[in-house]
Amino acid sequence: VLLNFAGNAVKFSEHGRILLRARLEHAFGPELLVRFEVRDRGIGIAPDKLAGLFTPFHQADPSATRRHGGTGLGLVISKQLAELMHGEVGADSTPGEGSTFWFTARVGLNAEFNPGLHDSAAGLGAAPVPPDGRATRLDGCAVLLVEDNLFNQQVARELLQHAGADVSVAGNGAEALEAMGRRPFDCVLMDVQMPVMDGLEATRRIRQDPQLRDTLVIAMTANAGVEDRARCLQAGMDEFLSKPVVPELLAATIARCLGRSAAPAPDVVPAPAPGAGASAGLVDLDVLAMSAGGDPERMRKYACLFVATARDALAEIDAALENGDVAAAGAVAHRVKSSARAIGAGSFAGLCEEIEGQAGRPAQVRALAARLRVLLARIERELGSRVGVTAQE
Repeated sequence: VLLNFAGNAVKFSEHGRILLRARLEHAFGPELLVRFEVRDRGIGIAPDKLAGLFTPFHQADPSATRRHGGTGLGLVISKQLAELMHGEVGADSTPGEGSTFWFTARVGLNAEFNPGLHDSAAGLGAAPVPPDGRATRLDGCAVLLVEDNLFNQQVARELLQHAGADVSVAGNGAEALEAMGRRPFDCVLMDVQMPVMDGLEATRRIRQDPQLRDTLVIAMTANAGVEDRARCLQAGMDEFLSKPVVPELLAATIARCLGRSAAPAPDVVPAPAPGAGASAGLVDLDVLAMSAGGDPERMRKYACLFVATARDALAEIDAALENGDVAAAGAVAHRVKSSARAIGAGSFAGLCEEIEGQAGRPAQVRALAARLRVLLARIERELGSRVGVTAQE
């Protein structure tokens, strides 16, 4: 979170200093609430733009984004990470004078400052210490992933398997109900918009079935508005995660909802190579790295998979428009939008969202689809130079 805030401060400051500060807010025995701040002397943000900064794809000043790059996803993910640390995020700013971005986090005292741990620390090394079983926090957890997007399926499956989960996949709500009839699951990760049967209807049927009604159901959707969240909860879902899902937050949410003991702090994702930040082009590699757990080979694999997914989606949109089915074109755009977000292709996701909003206007959708095709070609070239995606893949 600090790296993201500091990176933004540098990006939007043409002169002056960047101040990073941490201070203790409260102490609760061995637990502390710490506030971190990053202050700059950059362009600043208008008061009416501050409230939406931490919502998906909100940009206070699109012209600044064109000059400096970025998608806004970093702030959304920073908010999710702060909440994972039982904290909050916020910003204060004056146009032309600079901004202060801050977040809070609850942290524990280490052995040096926590007398209650001195005896335990002194005993370390006296005998072999068994591995902490909590490191694979979802070990043995049976998870049903319900998702129609192949890209999202692969990313989520790998994240869950890395956390130790036993993962099964269903492509829509009807397939999910069939899978749940064959074997029990500890948790269902449910996409909302899917063909055949959507996630809301599937969840309602789960809650009506005496054998299934107690199963944990967590929504995963690209639509993160208040109304979307309310619909999910009204359908009977237990929790709500917006895409792109932060890997650490996904596993931690499942563990928390299942009442599993807290796991150790997640590993820090390695920083991308110099020049690979949000300001470098059409794809924010910081976001791609986060989705891939910082693994360069996985980053390349996800980039290749996105390109293939986006090509197929454009072909589906063209076919839908040929058949005069603008609604189907919008559904395809919605599906690929979350994939674009997961790799940090914010401009691509933004055009997909525009297509979604043009129901009943085929001419506008055709024009947007043409722009999407040109943009995808540019993204392919960029991914080729930055992560090694080739045109044949």
